[in-house]
Formats: sequence, structure tokens, C-alpha cells
Amino acid sequence: LTYDFVSGSPPRVWLLRDGAPPRVLAVRPGAQQVVDLHAPEGVPIGIRFESEAGSALRAPAIVGMESTPIAPAVSPTPASRPNVVLYVVDTLRADRLSCYGYPRPTSPHLDAVAREGILFLHAVAQAPWTRPATASILTGELPAAHGAVTLRDGIRADIPTLAERLRVRGYETAGFVTNFNVAAPFGFSRGFDRYEYLPEEPSNRDVYVGADVLHDRALEWLDGRTSEAPFFLYVHATDVHAPYRPSADYAARFLTRGPMPTADVDALLGRLTESPESLGPAEVTALSDLYDAEIAQWDDAFGRLWGALVARGRAEDTVLIVVADHGEEFRDHGG
Repeated sequence: LTYDFVSGSPPRVWLLRDGAPPRVLAVRPGAQQVVDLHAPEGVPIGIRFESEAGSALRAPAIVGMESTPIAPAVSPTPASRPNVVLYVVDTLRADRLSCYGYPRPTSPHLDAVAREGILFLHAVAQAPWTRPATASILTGELPAAHGAVTLRDGIRADIPTLAERLRVRGYETAGFVTNFNVAAPFGFSRGFDRYEYLPEEPSNRDVYVGADVLHDRALEWLDGRTSEAPFFLYVHATDVHAPYRPSADYAARFLTRGPMPTADVDALLGRLTESPESLGPAEVTALSDLYDAEIAQWDDAFGRLWGALVARGRAEDTVLIVVADHGEEFRDHGG
């Protein structure tokens, strides 16, 4: 390892290794030094430089490696490793799902999957908005550690992602997302062989690309695979995020006071954006009903995706993880 600095005090140098606490390295500026990584083959390694204000670092580089020859590790055969599908539902409250006791039939398809698997009763979002919360899901780090905490910030380059960890272990990786907060410029595409962001379109009534279209893209990739390696597939749907514009038939099923004309829904959503403090209890309830309707509409699309995976023989060799990045608030805490 070698580096130099232009001004100020020399930086502290840290070795970051997957599964181990950070370790300070005694590396002198302007010289090369061999660093003992103490890491088995395939474990991600990071080097972090931590400088004081006014310091300027120059030309950090890893210039070589010394190692002791060891017998190559025997990797499990692809058939012995499950595929992994990580499905993130943006802005989905756990307490609006039937499998968590909600009395309205919002999620029969997800409920069916939950009955066959493991239902986590106590999971906590690490942030109340998409970028930091999803970065925590994909890195296993708190927001203060992974760095994606503002609209300008992305995942720190020295923090390994789940896709990077799986790809180095022989997985083929793909991600299909519908929220700009998890687009490639913010580090979310790292480790993916294919990463596709389906952009929002404000002129569309729903703004976000719907789950059915999102699922078609993911299945197209899955059907086009030629590799025998296991796969990691990350899907991020944003259907239940505001604006709450379910189709009329779903809205009619959940609106407590009966169907609302499209113009009335649009006016309500406009006030939600422009003057949320002006909304009364009945209007908040109507928005909450529309949110439930969107969950039910998403759940039907999710059921079709799971059915497609079952039809392709993927139900038995795939770990399916369904999680929300965060929930939604309807005056629960005043907002």
C-alpha cells in the first residue's frame, strides 16, 4: 500500500474486512508497505483514509500483494446454493398486511407466501425514506456508516454491497428498480451484472412504473439466462408510494365512504402535496383507504410474479425475501 499527502497531517489508515472490526494500519506516507490482510480468499477488503480538515491526500494505491500459497478453496456446486430474490416494496406498512393482523384483505398473496415461510414480527426500518433505508438493507450497515443519508449522497465506495458479496461467490446478479433514490449513480448498482432503473414519469397518472411491468423485465432477464450459476435478483417496486392512484375497481373496494370521482381524488392528492395541514380527519381516512387499495393492487401483481416463478420451477430452489424499506404515516405521529 502506498500514498502521499499534499498538506496538513497524515491521515489515519484503516483496514476494513468483512466480518471483522476496523483495524488501524501504521502506514507511512511516501513509502510502500506490505499489509497483512488476515483474510481468507473471496472476503471483501477495504482501505479507508481518514484525514483532518485541510489535509489533501494524493495517489493512494494498492501496488502489490504477498501471499502464502494455499490449496484452492472448494466451492459448493451451483446446485447446492439457492437462488435469492430480494423484493423491496417501497413505503409498505407492516400493519396494513393481513398476515400482521390487519382486518382488511389487502395482501392475500403475500399472506400465502408468509404462511409457507418465516414471518418476522419485529423488524425496524433504519431510516424513514428510501435511499438510506434501502442502503442499509443492501449493506447491513447503519446509515451513518454507509453514508447514503442525503439526496446528494450515495453508498460509500468502501462499503461492500450484498450483490458484490454474492457475485464474488459465483452468483449471477441483476436488479430492477423503479425509484430514482436507488439508481446507479448512488452506488446501488455495484456488484450487479445487470442493473436497470425504470424511471418515474411525472406525466403518467401513477408516476412510478407499475409492478407488472417491473416483473416482466425481471422475468425476461430470468428467462434469458444461460448460466448455470445461482442468481441473486433484486426487485424494487414503488406501487404503494404516493400519489395514491389505484385503479377504480380497487379504490371502490376500499374507500370507506364509497367511490370518489377522479377529479375529487386528484384534488385531494393536490392538497396532500401543497397544504397537508389543511386535510381533515375524513380526508386523511380517504387517503388511507386509497393506500390500502394500492397495497391490494400491488399484492395481486406480486401473486402473479410468484406464480410465474413457481411455473418456472423456481419455488424450491429460491430464497424469497420480501421487505419494505420504510412505512407511511397518516397522522400517526402528527405528520
